[in-house]
Amino acid sequence: MIKSELIKKINSSKKFFLVLTVILFSLVSVFSEPFFSGLAGGTFDYYTDAEDKTGNLTLNAFLSGQLDFTKNTVVRFGFALNTENIFGENFLTKIPSLFTVDELSVNYHANLGDLSHYVSAFAGTPEPLGSSIFLQRLFGMPDFSAKMLETTGNPTKNAIIPLSGIGADYVLKTKHTAFGVYLYYNKIISLIDPKTTEAAVPDLGSPLPGTPQTENEEITSGEKKATSLDLDLRFAAGGNYAFLDFLGGISFPFDNQDDSGEDVILIVRKANFHMGFNFFLGSTYMTNLLFQAGITSLEINPDEDEEIIALKDVYWYIEPRFVTRKLCFAIALFNIPEELNRNLYFIDNPFGVNVSVYTNNLSFNNYKTEIGCHITASLPETTTDIDYKLLELQVAPYVKIDLGNGTFKTVLKSEVLHITSFKNAMMNLKFAAGYQVKL
Repeated sequence: MIKSELIKKINSSKKFFLVLTVILFSLVSVFSEPFFSGLAGGTFDYYTDAEDKTGNLTLNAFLSGQLDFTKNTVVRFGFALNTENIFGENFLTKIPSLFTVDELSVNYHANLGDLSHYVSAFAGTPEPLGSSIFLQRLFGMPDFSAKMLETTGNPTKNAIIPLSGIGADYVLKTKHTAFGVYLYYNKIISLIDPKTTEAAVPDLGSPLPGTPQTENEEITSGEKKATSLDLDLRFAAGGNYAFLDFLGGISFPFDNQDDSGEDVILIVRKANFHMGFNFFLGSTYMTNLLFQAGITSLEINPDEDEEIIALKDVYWYIEPRFVTRKLCFAIALFNIPEELNRNLYFIDNPFGVNVSVYTNNLSFNNYKTEIGCHITASLPETTTDIDYKLLELQVAPYVKIDLGNGTFKTVLKSEVLHITSFKNAMMNLKFAAGYQVKL
């Protein structure tokens, strides 16, 4: 019963986004000759399942774009599709998949003297803190994102503060600075697993095999709703060789029932602060520094079993990069909470250190080629009491080739310390190949 009610709500959300998408794209007939630009891509990921020892092939695909209807009005959209095993029980047909709306937004800007005003209404995660997309859109700077923080889907998935939900924002921009205000509503529905009494992974799309919803049809403990109203303030500054993106805000989780289960209009029991910054010093063509840090949740009036702040709520990523004519390398120290690193391909554990080495001065059949390798030592848990027996070592060589208007990339990931024999070698290898193209 609970599962069916959840699916009804999920389908209702899908219908809402579908109607919103139709409305946005129908604006094309209102305005003349809109200009379109975008990015699309897909990545096949092959790995061996640890439980049933069978091979799995999944697809992560995305499409994002921008429609300039006039010089002042822009519509942006982004969608993602993540499948389960393509060669699973259904074998190429009716593949379980998760459809995600990354962004749907209508943006208007006007220039008044030396000031530029931007007003937006959005759904999804349009400009998260941690991605360089906000600075790119405002200041036209090149992408300075870390290679280590790449995803198999939309590049904007790298986030410290996601800014996810349905809301609006206003940004005031001068030549080198910008100030923004965000107000948005967010709601995630997830089931409670009675075996663990913890919330299962939120299911915002088609139910996937392997989640408590399909493994256990007898779930009776109910659903968990995380509903909040968020207010954020943002400051950004950019020059020739330094860029800063800072955001801080407060989240008000609220409920519609009191402790006795009676329906109420609104009840707020606590508030959560969050803040972070994204700082880049140097140039993408020379030695530079990327420094990201943030607190994902600082709880005011926490519950008895909760902490005001925990180490798992603290984010940092410090990466000096060194560029020479023939070889480039970077050293990164990171602590990325699990709920943020699940979209990152090269980071499986929250706490660790990475060394990246690559060269992009190669040519393959006259196609520009980059060859590199990420070497990462990490721990499965963020803690000050380090147990080196839990240390994991990942080696991930990769190749990138510019083909046409896009880039082909292939990666081989291996958990070196887990390989004890040829028999279990395949269990600790993952292979990915994908292509991204500018539209």
